[in-house]
Amino acid sequence: PFIIYAPHEIKKMYTHEGEEFMYILGGRLEFIYGEKTYIMEAGDSVYFDSCVPHSGRSLDGKTARLLVMIYFYKRNRQ
Repeated sequence: PFIIYAPHEIKKMYTHEGEEFMYILGGRLEFIYGEKTYIMEAGDSVYFDSCVPHSGRSLDGKTARLLVMIYFYKRNRQ
């Protein structure tokens, strides 16, 4: 788990293997997932397939703080 401070502008969309959980600790976030956009506030959470393009930005001039956990289910076995 780690904390992200969401930027105020969307600079790029992200994709990576695995699944992701985000919990909004503070502020408001515009979260883009694929073709859909969601407005999230403190106390909201989302769990999603991170292979789908996603990104987000802080709203209202305040920096949103997110608790993020990423789960990578593929492992190299030797």
